[in-house]
Amino acid sequence: MTAATLRVRGRDRRALMLGAIVLAPALIWALAARPAIAGIRALRQTLATERGLLARELRLVADAPGYPVAARAATRDLEALALRLFAAPSEGAAGAALAGYLRRHAAQSEVRVVEMRSAPVAPVDSVRNVGLQAVAVRLVGESDLEGLATMLESLETGPRLVHVDDLEVQPRDDAEVGDNRAEVLTFQFSVTGFALDTARREPVVRTPAGREQPGRLGGGR
Repeated sequence: MTAATLRVRGRDRRALMLGAIVLAPALIWALAARPAIAGIRALRQTLATERGLLARELRLVADAPGYPVAARAATRDLEALALRLFAAPSEGAAGAALAGYLRRHAAQSEVRVVEMRSAPVAPVDSVRNVGLQAVAVRLVGESDLEGLATMLESLETGPRLVHVDDLEVQPRDDAEVGDNRAEVLTFQFSVTGFALDTARREPVVRTPAGREQPGRLGGGR
C-alpha cells in the first residue's frame, strides 16, 4: 500500500466524519425531536379540550338548582303561546279555522269580504318538527279607511297569533257608504296563522286531583 493510497483513505475518513457531523442534527431532528414536539402539541390540545369539557360540566352542575324554576317558566310560556294558536287535525282544518277567524274580525270591523282563498306559505321545518303547522289565507275586502284600520288593529291585538303582510289598497270612486259619499277602498292582504297539529300530539293536562290526562291547548275559535 503506497503513501498516496493512505492519503486518499485519510481524506475519505475526514469527509465521512464531516458528513456525519453535518447530518447528525438533521437525523436527530427528524427521528427524535420532531415527533416529540408533535406529541407535546397534541397532548396540549387534548388537555385544553378536556379542560373546556370540565369547565362546561362544572357550569352545568352549578346551574342545576335553577333548572326546575326555568322549566316551570318555560312551561308557562308555552301554555300562554298555545292559547294563541289554532287547534286543527290537518292543514285544511287549520286553514278553515283561520278563515273563520278572519271573517269574524271583518264583520266586527264592518269590512265586506269579497274573496278569501288559501295562499302559499314557506315551509318551516323547525315549526313542523314541534307539532305546529303554518297556514296562510289571502283576503280581498271592501271598506272605508276606518274599517280597514280597525280590522288590521284587531288582528294585531287579537287573541290569535297571526301575521299580516303584502297589503294592497286602491280606491273605489263609484261606491257609497250609508248617507255619506265616503271613499270605499278595495284592499287585499295575506294572513299567516299557526296551528297545533292535534292529530299528531296532544298535551298532557293535570287534573285538580293530580292525575294526568290528554288535553287540548288552544282552539279554533
